[in-house]
Amino acid sequence: MNKRTASISLGVAMVICIVLVFSVVYPLSTSEPHALQPADERFSSDMPDEFSVEAEIDHDGDQQLGVEATVIDDDARQQVVDETDTRTERYQSAPDDDVYLRSELSGWTDEQVDTRLEAIESDDERTLLVEEHGDESTTIVVRDESDTDLKDEISGATSVVTESLHPSDYEHVAETANRSTYEPRDGWVDEADAYRITDSSGEVTVDPDSYAVQAANVTWDVTPSTETYAHYLVSQLTSDYPLTQDIRYEMRSDTAEIETPDWVAEVRDEH
Repeated sequence: MNKRTASISLGVAMVICIVLVFSVVYPLSTSEPHALQPADERFSSDMPDEFSVEAEIDHDGDQQLGVEATVIDDDARQQVVDETDTRTERYQSAPDDDVYLRSELSGWTDEQVDTRLEAIESDDERTLLVEEHGDESTTIVVRDESDTDLKDEISGATSVVTESLHPSDYEHVAETANRSTYEPRDGWVDEADAYRITDSSGEVTVDPDSYAVQAANVTWDVTPSTETYAHYLVSQLTSDYPLTQDIRYEMRSDTAEIETPDWVAEVRDEH
C-alpha cells in the first residue's frame, strides 16, 4: 500500500471513529414534542353543551388519575375523580345550584386530614356536612355554595389528561371530514430536561379544526435526564426507568340521565 492510499484509509478510519464516538455520546437526531406546537394546534379538551367523558393516566400499570364525568346542558353535572390516595365525587343538580362533594381520603396522615378540614371550615362558601374517620380512610362531605359551574371543574380535570399527551411527537396518519388521527413516535427530546420516548404505540383522534381530543389510547416508555446515550444507558442500569405511561381518553356526545346520588339525598335531608 502506497503512502497516499494509506493516508486516505487512515483518514476514513478516523472519520468513522469520530462518528461512532458521537453516535454513542449524542443522539443523531432529536424530536420536537407536541407541546411546542402553536397553541391553536395542540391537543386540547373541548366541553360541548352535553357530553360524557372517561379519561385515565397510568404509570407502570398504577392509576395516577382517573376521571369520569357527565354534563347535561342546563341540567345536572356529575364527576368522579380517582387519584392515588383520594376518590372524590361531585354532584350539581343545575349550573347555578350548590355543588356537593364527597371525598374518601385513603392513607392520609392525621395532620394532612386536619389541614384539609381546617381549610374547609375557614371558607365561608363551604360547609362541612359529614366527617367520618375509619381505620384506613377518612370520608368527608362538603357543600360548596360558591356559585361555580361544576362543568368548569370537569374541564380542568380532563385538560390534565389531554395535556399529558403533549410530551411525545406525533405523525399525522389519517384524516376525514370529522377527525384527524395521529400516532405517537419514538424520539429524543432535547429540552432543558432531555428525555427519550421508546416503545410508543396507539393513536389519538382529534377534531381537524379545533384539535379537541375525541379519543386517545396511547402508551410509551419515557426515560428522563438523557442528554446523551451514556446518560440513557446509565439511567436504565441504575434507576427504575424507563417509566411506562398509558393514557386513555374518550369523549362522547351521548349522555345518560343523571340520578341524584344516594349520599347527596341523605345529606340534603339531614342539612
